[in-house]
Amino acid sequence: MTQRSLLGMLPAMKLSMAAAGFGLGSSLLAGCTGGTETGNPVVVTGSLSYTGYSSAPEHIGVGEGGDVATVSSAWFQLERVGISAEGCGNGRGQDFDIAALGLGDHAAGAHVSTAYSAEAGIFCSLELPFVSTSEETAAPEELRGHAILLTGELPDGTAFSIVSDAQPRLLLEADTSGFELAQGVADALVAFDFATWLDAMDFASADLDSSGIVVSATSNPGLLEQFESNLAAGVVLYRDADADGVLDAEPEELARVR
Repeated sequence: MTQRSLLGMLPAMKLSMAAAGFGLGSSLLAGCTGGTETGNPVVVTGSLSYTGYSSAPEHIGVGEGGDVATVSSAWFQLERVGISAEGCGNGRGQDFDIAALGLGDHAAGAHVSTAYSAEAGIFCSLELPFVSTSEETAAPEELRGHAILLTGELPDGTAFSIVSDAQPRLLLEADTSGFELAQGVADALVAFDFATWLDAMDFASADLDSSGIVVSATSNPGLLEQFESNLAAGVVLYRDADADGVLDAEPEELARVR
């Protein structure tokens, strides 16, 4: 496939408290409610929302409350997203791109999304590229020149930071039935599960410095390796039934790394 934008996001992204998450905010373009007698395709508009959360908040909290760790920020930069109808038995439709979200803190609790317009169809995958930030970017100093910065605190008050240069191009794939993007079902959400990202991280074994625990290529590299091996499993595409940018109580999974 060819390459393909929480308070604090750069201007490249579209921030909307009404149409959120990887929310595909669904509405038909005027005059395109069912195609035409000559077979013109139905076009839908929507938004892809993004959110960070914890599938085990009692252990890994976001903002508060984890008995293992609490995540306070999760900075990374995302490039243009690709949606494809190829690769599953039921796929049909035209491949399309969604604009890059850009740089942002996905633990900040804000609703962020990017809009799209495409032909309705059944799709098979979503490609999500992480990219490194530049030295000049308006990002936290620890992130500049790197790709991912996760910060937080352990229950005893010890601060931790994880700085990674990993730039995966994650291919989230549907099962053989694919996932539909159409009128009424055009909203979706990319969710980053911090509990999965921090799974099996043995902070008790980490070396400390004056700032706490730093996990990077040069400090606690074994913990960095564990973190980077967890990244793909912690990113999943869901339906966003109410287009609010928050994971639904009973979420419908659309695609994951397989």
